[in-house]
Amino acid sequence: MKIEKLEIKNITSIEYADIDFTKDPLKNEHLFSICGETGSGKSTLLDAIVMALYAQTPRFSKKGNSSPKVKKKEEKYEELDVNDIRNTLRQDCQEGFVKVDFIGNDNQRYYSKVVMNKKKNDKIKIECELKKDNGDFIEFEKNKEIIGLTYDQFVKTVILPQNEFSQFLKSDYNTKINILEKLTNTEIYNKIGNKIKDKFDTCKTEKTALQNSIDAVKMELLDNIDEVQQQKNNYEEQK
Repeated sequence: MKIEKLEIKNITSIEYADIDFTKDPLKNEHLFSICGETGSGKSTLLDAIVMALYAQTPRFSKKGNSSPKVKKKEEKYEELDVNDIRNTLRQDCQEGFVKVDFIGNDNQRYYSKVVMNKKKNDKIKIECELKKDNGDFIEFEKNKEIIGLTYDQFVKTVILPQNEFSQFLKSDYNTKINILEKLTNTEIYNKIGNKIKDKFDTCKTEKTALQNSIDAVKMELLDNIDEVQQQKNNYEEQK
């Protein structure tokens, strides 16, 4: 996949940002750095990308977190678990969203968006949408197929949160191979290799069957030769 544009509104420290990777100065840059002071929103950019694609973020999806629930503002506000992505909505804002325009592994353009709206009862509603370039909406869960990576795989290999790259390095061989093949689009070679192996195994089985048939014919011929020889011997003795 290839990310073309990122749009953020009222998420954590960012009031609004519109980053277009298809325009200068980023268009022709193969490598660039995101710099800034602590709290300026560097990590929010990465969180926003993941949130727009999977409705989750690394900072708000830690498993096994036993922290108590917190409240957004006052007692009347809806209680949100500390791991809830709705905590990213800026205080006193009624709406926020993250949106990513990207090219999928099928070379088609898609738009993935997660919107948070605060209702009259102060409850924050999340809406996820995914649509094609022609405007047709499809299931948000299809992102995993279009991108070719699950949320965990995307986070471990593309976003690489602080101190979590070691998890990928410590993964077993098959897990690494599976992720790297998807990232480099080399799955096709593994499929070709498997087909070649299947064809080899089939041919080997057929060869073994043919050899067994040949051996059986040879044994039958030898038996016939012995029988003919015996008949010849008997005939000569009777002369």
